[in-house]
Amino acid sequence: MKMLDYTVLTRRGNQIKEELRQKLRKPYKQVIDLYRGDPHAAGVKPLSFVRQVLAACLYPDLVNSNTLPVDVRQRAQRLLGECAGGSVGSYTATAGIPEIVHRISEFITKRDGGAPSDPENIYISPGSQWALRNILKGWEEQGWELHVEELHRALDSAKGLCNPVALYVINPGNPAGYVQSRKTMQEVIRFASEKRLFLLADEVYQECVHG
Repeated sequence: MKMLDYTVLTRRGNQIKEELRQKLRKPYKQVIDLYRGDPHAAGVKPLSFVRQVLAACLYPDLVNSNTLPVDVRQRAQRLLGECAGGSVGSYTATAGIPEIVHRISEFITKRDGGAPSDPENIYISPGSQWALRNILKGWEEQGWELHVEELHRALDSAKGLCNPVALYVINPGNPAGYVQSRKTMQEVIRFASEKRLFLLADEVYQECVHG
């Protein structure tokens, strides 16, 4: 199946908008762009708090003025305090500004009903595509082989938080297409049997092996 070219949608959307401006008769009066998941383009108003904090971080003089609300200035001051030289123009930690990383960790813990979230496992990226591309690149360099030791670690870390009853394995993997070795799969089956886990095997891509 051919992947959808979003430029085609953009071009067609702009064409329809122009036709509407020219008063051509349509069964609708406007076009709302939703295909890219861009809420602002769809007319959703941005959160003023976020933009005000960004403005204060980029122009620190606003922190000491009464132009912005107190909570905005306090948040900006905390963030600037985490930046070297008190400037967002300085180099930040690789994983992101510590204040933001810890707040994300606290949010995840609260969202997941108290399940601990370690800030050391959080890495802020400039968008999901950038993150996915770099993560996949790293995994490709390390290899995609499944290690039973990691299964033991994951199961042990879940104790007290939930009661795992199943193990879900995709082979060949998606999206990288890595095929687990016979030895690895035997170890996985043995692990599931010993831990009394229901083994779910997703092998929908088993006929898509090349080489």
